[in-house]
This record gives sequence, C-alpha cells and structure tokens, in this order.
Amino acid sequence: MKTLPLSILASLAFASVGVAQEITYSTTFDTLPSGISLSGATSATPGVTGVSGDWVTTDQNQDDSVLSDSSPLAQYVGDQWAIMGGAAVPNAGTGPSQTSSELWYPVQLAHNFQISMEFDITTSSVAYPNDDTFGMTFRNTSGGLLFQVLFKPDSSSPSTTLDAEWNNGGSEQSTDISISRNSVYTLNIDGSLDDGTFQTAISESTTSTEGTFDGTLTPGATLGEAGVTWVEQSPGTYGSNAIAFNNYEAVPEPSVDAFLLGSAGMGLAWLLRRRRMA
Repeated sequence: MKTLPLSILASLAFASVGVAQEITYSTTFDTLPSGISLSGATSATPGVTGVSGDWVTTDQNQDDSVLSDSSPLAQYVGDQWAIMGGAAVPNAGTGPSQTSSELWYPVQLAHNFQISMEFDITTSSVAYPNDDTFGMTFRNTSGGLLFQVLFKPDSSSPSTTLDAEWNNGGSEQSTDISISRNSVYTLNIDGSLDDGTFQTAISESTTSTEGTFDGTLTPGATLGEAGVTWVEQSPGTYGSNAIAFNNYEAVPEPSVDAFLLGSAGMGLAWLLRRRRMA
C-alpha cells in the first residue's frame, strides 16, 4: 500500500512538467523549395510556384522568399536562406502596401524561451536607394506587442551602418551596438515571460565579436510570434535592401520550476523502483 502514494506523486510530478504544451519551431530552409514565398504570396522566382512555407505576414503585398543555394548573394552559396524586403521584389514598381510589415511562423512558448537566427541586412541598389529598418518583433498569442529588436540606419552613414535599438511599445531604447550591411551576424535572445525580461546577444560570424543588452516586456504572457520585421524609413518609399535570415530556432528554455518538478519525478520514480526491488 505504501507504493501507491509514491506512484501517484511520481505521475503528478511528471504531468506537471508537461501541463502547458508548447509549440516550437526551427528550420534551416534547406527542405523548402527554392524560390517559394514563405507566406504563400506570389513566388519571387519566375516559373517557380511550390507550396507556402506556412509562415504568416501582416502584408501580403510585401515579398518574402527562399533564396536558392546558388544565389548571387555570394555569402549564401551552397546554403538556402530566407529573405524579406525590397531585394525580394521580382518586378520594379511593386512593393508593400504598409510601412511596417511582419513575417513569422506561429509558436506558443510560455515561461522562458530562446530565439536565435543568423541574419544579414543588405544594401539598397541605385534604382531603389532608400535605407530601411529591419529586425524582429515579438508578440503574445493575442497579437499584443511584447518587444522589438530593430536595426535602424545610422544617421551619419545609413547606407553602410545600422544601430541596434529595442522597444516594448514605448519609446525606442538605444544601445551601443552597431552592425554593418552585407555582413552575417547571429542574434540570440533569452527571455523570461514570468519575470518580464530578455537578454540579447549579437555576434558577427567572421570575428566572433559580440555585443549584449537587456530589456523588459509585459510579464505573464505566452509568446506567439517571433518573426522578422521590415519598416520603411520613408513611409511609402521603400528601398531595395532586405533582411536575409537562416538557422531560425524558437524553443523553450527550462524554468527552475520545471527542473525541480522533473527532478522530483525522477527521484520518486527511483524510490518507487527501489521499494519494488526490496
């Protein structure tokens, strides 16, 4: 009779860890057909249709696509990336219908989360010379803004340099981090939806130099969107610059409570096994 309470407790401990089912996502884009639109809009490559990558966008007129591994963007040769922005527009004169567009794959993450991806913000061409802002937007499952990490054209050298900023719906907060166009970076974000905080690390793939900053968000929410963002610096006039991204991952980071519950479950299961063997 003494083993029954232990087995019940062990089951409850394991069940408590998995009560909130979380939806995660990761991709290298290598399994998607080259040239398709992630959000299901018109293909960016003439003659290529394929299926949607099941991503969601706030503006079906903006262009997003999967770059071929033989893309003329030399740093991507041999590896498929995704791209969003003016460089993905297949026909001159077409462009987004909104001054700010978002593109994301739906997730559902509670408590602690980790977001990471490689990215590169390109330079605009002579035909469409405007320099736009790109970054990531994080929203709850109801669409409410949690926070944004944005890379805005530097006021003194907008065609070559972007400054990292963040906001949680209020005023934009500047950081001491700047990045260069046409360079590959890794973005890592660790967040706590319980505490209402996040930490961001940005590193350049070629030199491993890194900058970090912290921010705040409204606590108690569930993360439903973690996607790329395109903001026109001159509303109604977009540039041919874009954000290319790869190795995207949105996963939960184990919380202390989950760790303790899991440890308790394993300990109870071990004790139960010892008593049955005795």
